[in-house]
Amino acid sequence: MNWHRIDTCISFNDPESRFEFRTVDAAVELSFRDWRDRLIRFEFESVSHFRVSHLRELSDLPGPDFYAIQDSPVIHGLRESHALGRTEPANHYVVAHNGDEWCEVVAESYQITIDETPN
Repeated sequence: MNWHRIDTCISFNDPESRFEFRTVDAAVELSFRDWRDRLIRFEFESVSHFRVSHLRELSDLPGPDFYAIQDSPVIHGLRESHALGRTEPANHYVVAHNGDEWCEVVAESYQITIDETPN
C-alpha cells in the first residue's frame, strides 16, 4: 500500500476514548479524546466509503497516525462500480490509534479541529 503520513501534531497513542462517529448529510465526523484530554474532531466531507474496525490491526501501516493512501484500490473499486464518478474528487484517508482501532474514509476533503476544553 502506497501511503504518506499527514502531519497533524496530534498524538494518536494512548487515547482517553474510543472513536465516536456522527453523520450529517454526506459528511462524517470522527472524534476522540487524546491523552491530554483534548477533543480531536475530524470532519470528512462528501464521504463515499467509510469503514471502522475495533477488532484487528490495520496491516501495511506503521502505527497509530493519520494517513493518506496514494493510488488507492478502494477508490479504483468505487469508480469501477460507478459508486464514484470518474472525475469526482476523492481521497483515501486512514485514522488509526492504539494499533487495534482504525477508521478508513474515502472523502473529498477533511478538516481537523482540536478543542482544549477539559471533559
